[in-house]
Amino acid sequence: MAQIAITNQTAISVSTADGTNRNISSAILQSNSVYLFIVTNSKASSPDIPTATSPSFTWTQVATETTATHRVTVFRALVVSGATETITATFGATYTGVSLQLIRVTGCVLTGTNGSDAIVQSVTDVGAGADPAITMAAISSSRNSVMAFFANNINPFGSTEEAGWTLLGNTGYDTPASGITTTMRLNTTDNTPTVTAASSDWAGIAIEIKSTARRRINID
Repeated sequence: MAQIAITNQTAISVSTADGTNRNISSAILQSNSVYLFIVTNSKASSPDIPTATSPSFTWTQVATETTATHRVTVFRALVVSGATETITATFGATYTGVSLQLIRVTGCVLTGTNGSDAIVQSVTDVGAGADPAITMAAISSSRNSVMAFFANNINPFGSTEEAGWTLLGNTGYDTPASGITTTMRLNTTDNTPTVTAASSDWAGIAIEIKSTARRRINID
């Protein structure tokens, strides 16, 4: 069984233009994968919960969390047979800034409704202060992987990831000032993802991804 592999399918894209939807065009979605679509959006107050769509696949919300002015949302889609798609995030009202990121996960469980079994747990948190952190339940297997997504009110987010973690993106935009960062750790039992960062208003989502890899048993 394969180990989990996590790759940026697209780098984080940002926009400060007002609008009610934004998309990643011509995204190449590859077979036998679970994809994560991460959307952050901002407004003066109460950022709207987005929806996500593409022609061939169903995008299911994994989790969403918000501060007074910034929201981060993670969607998943199971791709059994690959396709090139435009993936669109749509909002109930005009946003003042948005970022989009598409991540491919392989070596994870591909069962359940729209790949639901790939996500063991998702935990959200929100706070005000330095070094945002999310406390998860115990990680169910050291062969699983953990990802964390944070948004805040500083451009750019400007964080440093923990030792053993890998940065998948750290950027931001203005109007209002907004930061976005994504980190991951493969094959881990670390259930408290955090980043070192200046004090801010932040919202975060952490997810545990289930591996198909099995423990090797040696027989002498």
